[in-house]
Amino acid sequence: MKEKKMRSWKAALAAGLALIGPAAGAWAQEAAADRPRFSFADMTVEEAIAAPETDLEIVRRPRIAVREVVGVPVRDVRGIGTWRTTLDRVHRLSRAADLDEAALVRALESSADTLPAPYLMEISRRLVAAEAPREGLYWFALGELRTVYDALRCADESVRPNIAATLIELHPVTEEARITAIKHGALYVEALETARDSDALFASRASPWWICSSGLAAMDAARDGRAVGRDDWLKPESAWPAARQATLRHADHRIRNTVVRVGE
Repeated sequence: MKEKKMRSWKAALAAGLALIGPAAGAWAQEAAADRPRFSFADMTVEEAIAAPETDLEIVRRPRIAVREVVGVPVRDVRGIGTWRTTLDRVHRLSRAADLDEAALVRALESSADTLPAPYLMEISRRLVAAEAPREGLYWFALGELRTVYDALRCADESVRPNIAATLIELHPVTEEARITAIKHGALYVEALETARDSDALFASRASPWWICSSGLAAMDAARDGRAVGRDDWLKPESAWPAARQATLRHADHRIRNTVVRVGE
């Protein structure tokens, strides 16, 4: 009975996702380049984590690819540095068995300011798994807050729900850190406070395109075959201070809620 309910839930979820956009026949099937590759046997650590282009001025050319989830077609916006492509790359790294563990963590940490926020969740996963919960939760908190900041700089506000969706879609990468945050609430509060007060919070040079590409505007552009320039997807820099303040308020809200839960 439980298995039947799980199948029904998955089918309903996939059906809901499939409602985005017109019929599957309107777009090409998912290209081989879009599918995550799980073997790194012929790659260096640096090649494995190579970040997408960080230049904000690059003209983006999103496109739509169709993949199947439990037999139902799902449409994704694809292209260099897009949301779905970024999440797939992080999932790929999380399953890599061909890379030196310590070298990979060092490389991820040293590249953290040029990598999109989801990569920080992979640092977190590896550190928590290595029984370093304090350090792991710091990267988890920093990744969450950078995700918020990036989303708040997007011109398309329909990306906002994907702040939470990013953590969901990164399962199981985020699972151990999430469980650790629940079990060790005081450590998570400390991690949130450290990330909030750190210069690292707003130090990322990674393009927010990774999450700005997850909204309806990017989907429409991909469907219509339109190129997307900086002014189409990113708020002007004059709006960024307000995004920083909103990110700090989000951090304070998370801290207050976690403190209350820990105290119960």
